[in-house]
Amino acid sequence: MTQKLIALDLDGTTLNNQSKITSETARVLKKAEDAGNLVAIATGRPNRISVNYYHQLKLNSPMVNFNGGLIHVPDQVWAGERDSTVPRDLVFDVLKMKRDLPIQMIA
Repeated sequence: MTQKLIALDLDGTTLNNQSKITSETARVLKKAEDAGNLVAIATGRPNRISVNYYHQLKLNSPMVNFNGGLIHVPDQVWAGERDSTVPRDLVFDVLKMKRDLPIQMIA
C-alpha cells in the first residue's frame, strides 16, 4: 500500500458540534495510521487551541496551524528553528497597497 497523508481540519470536520472528537472518529483515524498512513491536523486555529486534540489523537506527525503560518511537531524543539517578525510599518504599507493590487489578504 502507498502511504497517504490524511490532513484534517478541526471545525466542522474532525470535531462534532460540541467541539469534541468522537470515539468513532478517533478509532477510524487510528486505523488509518496503523495501516501506514500519516494523519495530521491542518487548521486555522493557533497551536494553543489545537494541541490538545493532537494529543488526544496521539499523533506524532507535523501539525499545521494559523492556515499554514506555523508548521511544527508539537512539543518538539529543533536547534535550527527560525522565526522572523515582519516590521509593523511594512504590514501597514502592504495593507494600503492591496487596494491597488488584484490580491486578497487576511490580516
